[in-house]
Amino acid sequence: MRNAALTPALLRTGRLVARLLRLGLPMGPLRILETTGRISRQPRTTPVVLTRHQDENWLVSPFGDTDWVRNVRSQPDVHLIHLGRRQPVHLTEVDTDTAAPVLRTFLRRFRLVPFVPPAFTAAAGSELAAFLADAHRHPVFHVSKTPAQAA
Repeated sequence: MRNAALTPALLRTGRLVARLLRLGLPMGPLRILETTGRISRQPRTTPVVLTRHQDENWLVSPFGDTDWVRNVRSQPDVHLIHLGRRQPVHLTEVDTDTAAPVLRTFLRRFRLVPFVPPAFTAAAGSELAAFLADAHRHPVFHVSKTPAQAA
């Protein structure tokens, strides 16, 4: 999975996880991300992992430039759904220097999830430089209040 491809098995797993999350089952840091389709303008959902790094919330795309990433780039005001609650948030994509330590935290935390380590070139114990080199392949978004909430 070095090319960060979403395999059919991974897509099936994602659909199952999304169903369980929609039923309200707590699954640790997993959330449902609700975006607006950049072409269809219809609501789109996908399971994501809310990652904590330096007391901030982040979303990492371990599989690269996926549909949810492109949807967020088009419309960064989205919803995170957890235990049946829809929380409006604003996602801001960060540069590679900011992303690298978040990616290291993400990989160290989820190194035992079978499909996560193969998506990265860097290993969980690698120095920050390895994550800097890998950061262009893994979009990272800072999670904050929407501009309307911040006002």
